Amino acid sequence: MQVCQRKKVKKDQVHIYNMKSDIIIINVNYQNLLYTMQTNKTLYTTIGFLMFVVGFLAIFLSLVGLNLSYLSWINKAIGDGGAFLVNVCLIVGGSILVYMTKANRD
Repeated sequence: MQVCQRKKVKKDQVHIYNMKSDIIIINVNYQNLLYTMQTNKTLYTTIGFLMFVVGFLAIFLSLVGLNLSYLSWINKAIGDGGAFLVNVCLIVGGSILVYMTKANRD
């Protein structure tokens, strides 16, 4: 196993030096992630909307004593309180995803 050293050179590049003194450049570009999200707006908006609807529906059904069958493992694994927090995270995450795809970045 070789030990690698990291040295941050620029904002967008990280150089990693290994024992054979080969240089591997990894581009860390966060603008590329935003560009990808903007080019696939429909996909990310649909995923965010489905996350929001599933989280809201799961909370609503749990109020009347029912649960979605594919989310029932959450109730068994971490209980009702944990399942409520997971469903709230689904709602918030879906809302953020929809907002990020619909917001005008220019």
